[in-house]
Amino acid sequence: DFFPFRFAQLEGCPVEEYACFSQAADAFFSGVEAQEAARRQRAQEAAVWRKVDKIRENQSQRMGELAAKEAADNRAAQLIEANLESVDALVALLRGAVERGMAWDALAELVADAADQGDPVAGLVHELKLASNQAVLCLTEPEDYGEGLGEESEAEDGPDVTKAATLVTVDLSKTAYANACAYYADRKKTVAKAAKTAEAMQASVRTATKRAHKDAKQIQVVQQIRQMRKPYWFEKFDWFISSENYLVVSGRDAQQNELLVKRHLDRDDVYVHADLHGASSCVVKNPARGGRAPGPVPPLTLSQAGTQTVCRSAAWDSKMVTSAWWVHAHQVSKTAPSGEYLPSGSFMVRGKKNFLPPSQLVMGYGLLFRLHEASVANHFGERNGPAGGEEEGESVALESVAPGDEEADLGGGSAAEEEGDGEEAPAGETPAERPRALGPERGESETADAEEPGGAQA
Repeated sequence: DFFPFRFAQLEGCPVEEYACFSQAADAFFSGVEAQEAARRQRAQEAAVWRKVDKIRENQSQRMGELAAKEAADNRAAQLIEANLESVDALVALLRGAVERGMAWDALAELVADAADQGDPVAGLVHELKLASNQAVLCLTEPEDYGEGLGEESEAEDGPDVTKAATLVTVDLSKTAYANACAYYADRKKTVAKAAKTAEAMQASVRTATKRAHKDAKQIQVVQQIRQMRKPYWFEKFDWFISSENYLVVSGRDAQQNELLVKRHLDRDDVYVHADLHGASSCVVKNPARGGRAPGPVPPLTLSQAGTQTVCRSAAWDSKMVTSAWWVHAHQVSKTAPSGEYLPSGSFMVRGKKNFLPPSQLVMGYGLLFRLHEASVANHFGERNGPAGGEEEGESVALESVAPGDEEADLGGGSAAEEEGDGEEAPAGETPAERPRALGPERGESETADAEEPGGAQA
């Protein structure tokens, strides 16, 4: 257990002290989880070895059944040999009665009456199975059986000793000797089958043991408890850090475009888009740096954001080189003209569009390394943006993230995609007479021209 203070009842008990209560609680629960992990590991290993034990048990049971059958066949053959004359006489009697056409019920009554009158041959019959041409006999070894074979008589204890009887099934179409030979043949087959089963059992046990060793080695329970890194808000979107340390974020579908513009497009940010099918809404974050007001976004960052937008559109598949454009945040609106409706992911752009140079269809990938807290100071100021200087010592990686980047709403993913075209201008109205909606559905945008007061065409 753990306590915030050393109470009086703890005197004389082994106590381990920590710098703060949080460390003590962490050490306690870490030990509990480590014990639980070790217990799970032992349980998994035990389950693996239980499979091997079950295979051994099944094989041993099968070997026991074969050994019992071998002993039973051998015993039946010996008893038939010991009562050879009596079995032959009974088989001849029953076979003759069946051949004369005697009814089976009458034959069973005749045998039962003869047994009641003390007939030793009829007394051997335990059950008649005339439907399968068989009879079950109750046989015992005669008292003088084995004396001529060099065996000691089992009747040395006196005449009052009663020998156990064994039920033996004989075929009425065969003689007693033929029935004994049939039992010996079955015993021989059982011995051969037992030998093959033993070999197969050893092979299967070896294979199962080898697999169990392999599975036991693969069972590795991670006992180290790691603190989960809190993801940034932009990690659910497509994003990258520009060469000038600006965060560039783009939506993956219409729903993410809607969320990105409505929630994360701030006053000083830049909205980048392209007049292409499938082009997504792209936002360049432009926060204040070092206490200074945000400056204009550099052309290199705008060009990289435009490349991101074009490469995420249908131009990538068609290998078409074209240009993207950018506008300020205040030019993007969700307010539709009177009588019109903007679907999810569609926006209005009012004013002049600033077209960028044609973007190359080239994309790359980078590896993001997480620094240990002790190493952060060694890399301080390596990615300073143009808004701050290295002499001021500001800016680390991801410095361009806007305020509120601690947001942890990262449940987004690819939403349901819809296909559709942007809204057209009503009849009698030209595209230059009003701003048109950006209609990105399924990650696309439909753009339109808008006329500035100065007459410049967007």
